[in-house]
Amino acid sequence: MKLIFSYIKRHIWLFLTAVLFLTVEAVMDLLQPTYMSFIVDEGVKNADVRLIMKYGA
Repeated sequence: MKLIFSYIKRHIWLFLTAVLFLTVEAVMDLLQPTYMSFIVDEGVKNADVRLIMKYGA
């Protein structure tokens, strides 16, 4: 553990940046089903191609 902490201490900004991006990725992965259900519930149900393209992009 001492060896790992010495590397983290030297490269703290890279470590924190990696943790930040991993957190953002996990949140986006968890929100994806919500976006898909909104697209299906509002876009497909109402045949709104513009809304589907907007949220799909």
